[in-house]
Amino acid sequence: MFPPLVQFSWKRQKKNGGEAEELPPAEGEQLELREAGRTIAIRMVDGSHSDTYKYSCWVKHEGGTVEARTQQDYLPSLPSTHEVKLLCLLYTVLIVKSLVYCCGLSLLMMLTNKGASTNCTHAD
Repeated sequence: MFPPLVQFSWKRQKKNGGEAEELPPAEGEQLELREAGRTIAIRMVDGSHSDTYKYSCWVKHEGGTVEARTQQDYLPSLPSTHEVKLLCLLYTVLIVKSLVYCCGLSLLMMLTNKGASTNCTHAD
């Protein structure tokens, strides 16, 4: 029932300058982790704006509101269809190569065993 010890807000500012603006709550998703003596907030936003905006986190607590040091990490973009097709081709070639090797080794083992079993000596 008590208000949280800290509250997070997010701002964004165009990289080429301009005034910082509040990030609307509907834009992105925020995850908060709270444990004794520590609170962590992570805000996930659309990566297509990563070249346009710089994001900052503001923390409000009993001592006032301060800008928190933030680290902006962006996940790399998904591979293109062309890259996925090349990876599939590579894995297919590797699987076929393994199958050919295994079949060749099995055939060699069978021929070696068959040759050993036909060498019989017969005494009169």
